[in-house]
Amino acid sequence: MFQLKYVTLVIKESMRLYPPFPMFSRSLDKSYEIAGKLVPQGKKLVLGPLALRHLRGLYRDCNVIAVA
Repeated sequence: MFQLKYVTLVIKESMRLYPPFPMFSRSLDKSYEIAGKLVPQGKKLVLGPLALRHLRGLYRDCNVIAVA
């Protein structure tokens, strides 16, 4: 069976760099410590995947498409 492995890698990497949704939220089911601060149970976190995917602290070459 023919597989488009390279195309799949390119699509996944493109989705990492340019996610299809601007932000999402999550309600905490228990208290968490995030960046040294306590976030209590029940609080909502709003996350922006586009910003997260371009943080140099999380991705070494955050603006490079790496499909190898």
